[in-house]
Amino acid sequence: MDRTSDLGLAPPPDDGLADEDSGCFAAVARGGATLQQAAMAQPRALAAHSEIWRPQERRAAIVVLFKGWACRYRLLPDGRRQIVDVLLPGDIIGLGALFKPRAEDFVHALTEIACGELDHASLFRLLGDPEVALHVMAQLAAESRRLDTCLTTVGQMVAEERIAALLVAFHRRLEQRQSVMGKSFHFPLTQQQLGDFLGMTVVHVNRVLKRLRDGGIVNVKHRIVVIQDLAKLKHLASGRAYAAAAAAPPGAGLTRSAAAG
Repeated sequence: MDRTSDLGLAPPPDDGLADEDSGCFAAVARGGATLQQAAMAQPRALAAHSEIWRPQERRAAIVVLFKGWACRYRLLPDGRRQIVDVLLPGDIIGLGALFKPRAEDFVHALTEIACGELDHASLFRLLGDPEVALHVMAQLAAESRRLDTCLTTVGQMVAEERIAALLVAFHRRLEQRQSVMGKSFHFPLTQQQLGDFLGMTVVHVNRVLKRLRDGGIVNVKHRIVVIQDLAKLKHLASGRAYAAAAAAPPGAGLTRSAAAG
């Protein structure tokens, strides 16, 4: 019996873990469906703003996210926070605990969460299915790609590029989950959380969002993103806009000093 349907949920579609022409697209999708069904044996519902995991808690299960948004973050001793990943339906939380049972990060529910738990012993048995193993490998590879992209974005891009790259990435991930409505999508991150993700102050985030809105590119308001010009947003996200500005006469276009805001 499909317990996912009992909860009014549908297993999220494959979200780009494998390219359709990669030769393993269908196998990754089937492995994900098998894993999600197994996780539904231990369903959980969590309120928004609750902590799913805390550092040093011993974890003996993975969590498969069915509904809602979560983020993984670390705290420095003085209270500064770095968000290192945002998790969407279909993502797996805690694969690293297979190797280091005690959590190193907080995992925080950005919205109400519906998820399922799968203990490590059950996961090990399922990994005997090559399609499940392939799906887990694809999940790890996708997380690695997100972290590589985030490091490049924060380390090298100017402010407008950072926010554009983040919004384009979420647009792509949500589109693959069929969660984009026309030119808009739900976006529960606050400006403070955006800053904690991208290494920017709240004032700086607010200033850049205003410039993007006034430029007719994107409007982020009331937890909704409305993309006004996707081509321009993607151009900013590509990093080409700053390269073009660097070759322009002084005072024109984006600058690193402006990005330091």
